[in-house]
Amino acid sequence: MAASVDLNEDASKMWHMRLGHTSEKSMQSLAKEGLLKSAKTCKLKFCKHCILSKKVKVKFDNAIHRTKEILDYVHVDV
Repeated sequence: MAASVDLNEDASKMWHMRLGHTSEKSMQSLAKEGLLKSAKTCKLKFCKHCILSKKVKVKFDNAIHRTKEILDYVHVDV
């Protein structure tokens, strides 16, 4: 029994990633329509990629830079 639960969790995780980290609700509706062939349940465990993608980037404040020579202040895209 535990092996079938693990297979269902693996299939749900696989479909979650394949569908662009979609929500449990969308996966349940797809499973009801029979579109997720190998996934019978759509319970998802914690997904760090979903959490990290929801982080908001912090904007830099406007600042006045007083440079005296060439290359005293350099903008770099990291």
